[in-house]
Amino acid sequence: MVLSVDFNKKTTLALILQACLEVGPDTGIAGSILRDAHADTQQVAFMTRITRALNDALGRIRESWQNGTAICLLACLATRLCLSPSHSISDMLLEYHVQLRTVSIGWARMLLQKVNRSEADQERQEWMQRILMTALICVVTFNVGEAHLRLVLSDSQSLATLVESDVLARTYLPASGRPADPVALQLMYRWHTVMYQARDIVADEVINKEMEDWATPSSSSGQTTRRPT
Repeated sequence: MVLSVDFNKKTTLALILQACLEVGPDTGIAGSILRDAHADTQQVAFMTRITRALNDALGRIRESWQNGTAICLLACLATRLCLSPSHSISDMLLEYHVQLRTVSIGWARMLLQKVNRSEADQERQEWMQRILMTALICVVTFNVGEAHLRLVLSDSQSLATLVESDVLARTYLPASGRPADPVALQLMYRWHTVMYQARDIVADEVINKEMEDWATPSSSSGQTTRRPT
């Protein structure tokens, strides 16, 4: 008998989140902030295997936007693992986050088309809730810690994706400011954390880009002009 776990069930998501977020007993090593549960994540061999497994899991679900809970689980688990002491593993996980946000923002854009084509109010509401969920998942892929976030947002495509997903989340957030879905509610709190951490970084990136644009000399006259956008 082959046992399997359905990643697209909210009960599975709750179980995985409880396992990866609980504190647990400390290591007993003086001066160490690590817990016993962190031991495996400090091993390069283990992290290599789990990163490969995460990639395999994403490959199985990426073609269908109906796998929202599954990709949420993968995103939350991957962000939790981003503090690996190995630079090579950290780089692999950061690249994995790029794949996660590419899939999730792609789903959000697809769902936007469904909303625009829908005429029934109830159906539109369902699509809008799914857009909110996928936009929040995309934002959560930036929850990699402040040490990594500045590097991630130095990439213009990643910065544009963060802004796009943030706008979508704000647009489709209920008027109450609190999603009814408990998973979306937890993601909302992570969204707030990401945007707080990203605020100064985004401002710096935008200002620096504007200064570069204005300081670019014209090829014909040698005068300083702004590049067309």
